[in-house]
Amino acid sequence: MYFLVARLADRLPPVCLKGESAGSPPGFTPGSTALEVAVQPGCPLFLRSGDWGKRRTGVTARTRFMWSWQYPLVTLAAGLSELVEFSAESGKRSLVTVTSPEPDIFIAKIDLNGGSVVIRPRFLVGVAGDVQIRTRWSFHWHNLLSFRLRQILLSGTGFILVAGAWGVDAARPEAGQDW
Repeated sequence: MYFLVARLADRLPPVCLKGESAGSPPGFTPGSTALEVAVQPGCPLFLRSGDWGKRRTGVTARTRFMWSWQYPLVTLAAGLSELVEFSAESGKRSLVTVTSPEPDIFIAKIDLNGGSVVIRPRFLVGVAGDVQIRTRWSFHWHNLLSFRLRQILLSGTGFILVAGAWGVDAARPEAGQDW
């Protein structure tokens, strides 16, 4: 049954979650096991607490219970509760080095630049700047087959840190591209 429905879904147009973006495409910094992030004044960096190693220079750290109270379930699903908030101290070079808890986990930085990305919440490690979360339900055949009925869109002018096993890479989907 699955293979019959999958053949039919393959002939349908792709899922479109949002129209044309007003911003530029998101920027991508290739993944590595350690990533140095500059913290700007007035733009704190929120990182998951736990095994993510953090070395800091010129920043203050405090605990914040939840990143977004507007979407508490999405925030909890992403693991963005019990965060460490890093704020830049005035007049100092402010850097935070984020290291992965395991040698096969890579961390990458995605600058949103006014654009949007769709991501699974569990891959989020950190958030900084003006980033908004939006959710959309989609009952398109492609989503029904993959059980991804709710899409999480991150947009804004800040950046996010994502993590994945055995590397993190960016790919820009093109019209008619077969994955």
